[in-house]
Amino acid sequence: GRVRVTGLAADQYFGEMAPLPNAPRNATVVADGLTELFVLEKHNFDSLLMKNPAIADKLKKAYELRHETTSRLAEG
Repeated sequence: GRVRVTGLAADQYFGEMAPLPNAPRNATVVADGLTELFVLEKHNFDSLLMKNPAIADKLKKAYELRHETTSRLAEG
């Protein structure tokens, strides 16, 4: 069954976990209402991170936190 991991507010992001470790996605996102999405392809994402180490660091920290959270949920 589905397990709600978190809720996101306006201006928050998701999907950063898949391209960082080159792993397949491990979650499904469901919007509660009207949603506007921005798609960033992997080669552009990689280029952005190479040019902006501060963004890379912030995403790495977010990745580690989400990975820890999802791992705990998966363990039950």
